[in-house]
Amino acid sequence: MRLHHYSQTRPEAAGWLTEQILKFSNTEPADWQHWLLAAIADWRDEWLSVLENLTVENEKAAELAGIVKHLPKNFTRDLATEALEQIVAADLTANYPKGKAGKLRPAPSEIFEVAKFLVALAPVKNGSDPLVEDWNWACGDMESLLQLMQEFTENFFRTQAHRRRPGLSRS
Repeated sequence: MRLHHYSQTRPEAAGWLTEQILKFSNTEPADWQHWLLAAIADWRDEWLSVLENLTVENEKAAELAGIVKHLPKNFTRDLATEALEQIVAADLTANYPKGKAGKLRPAPSEIFEVAKFLVALAPVKNGSDPLVEDWNWACGDMESLLQLMQEFTENFFRTQAHRRRPGLSRS
């Protein structure tokens, strides 16, 4: 019922539901791929300004800012993967100046956590795409759920219309 109620809050609910069913019947996660690149761009834009503000007092922030700055506005997943892998590698203790990891890491620590998450999704290696794998695991179930919801909605409105007709019993 909650899913039905949610779908009814959408403008053009029936059209939205049909659109979602069509999206989940695709073999490629086009929206997911777009959203991943948008998330990486947002990550880059957010962290570049933060890191640039820390560069004077934090040499690790300066290093990270240099990596993030080299990711262009119109990047590919390959370029994003390369930058994200560099950020993750920069967090290894061996990649800090001797004895300074504890002092330099706390300021930009969240950048590493987000980079680790994004780098798990970004690379396409040896014909394996993590987004496509996740899509294949999810899309069949989602398509079935949406089709059931569409059927429920149609039956619900048909029943409601029938109950509202004058002269019909409400039992």
